[in-house]
Amino acid sequence: MRRNFLLCIVIIFAVVTNVILIGILVQSSDSMGANNLNNGSPEVTVSVISSPSDLPATTPNDASNPSTALSDQKLIIASVQENITSFTFKVSVTNNDSVQITINNVLVNNYPAILENKTTIISAHSSVELLFTFSEGLLFGHTYEIKILSLEGYSATYYKTIC
Repeated sequence: MRRNFLLCIVIIFAVVTNVILIGILVQSSDSMGANNLNNGSPEVTVSVISSPSDLPATTPNDASNPSTALSDQKLIIASVQENITSFTFKVSVTNNDSVQITINNVLVNNYPAILENKTTIISAHSSVELLFTFSEGLLFGHTYEIKILSLEGYSATYYKTIC
């Protein structure tokens, strides 16, 4: 009887300890993600890495991202490629307007990005590629909202989930 009692206490202790440890791990991972999105201020640096002028005026529509869902948009984020090891996104931005567009603000998860140049000009019916570098790094399973705003009032938004 005494042996069964001790075995029950050991099992109860093991279960309680595991539940507490799992709760601590979940809470710490949730608070770390919340700090990255809400309280911290990750440093994001953006630089222009190319400016091809002979790309087609239209790009394929992708209904999964708001930037390309409407064919009449003037400013479109055509594609986003991530590099986990260097903490970067390569973002292709297209101007579908007949006049140049001036990019003057970039936000990543609602945090302003530091532009290499104060503004980036995209000629009419052309594209540029921007390189986003994160001080915080890129995390698997996280979704990043990339929003590009222009001086002319255009905007483009793209959601990228790291898988």
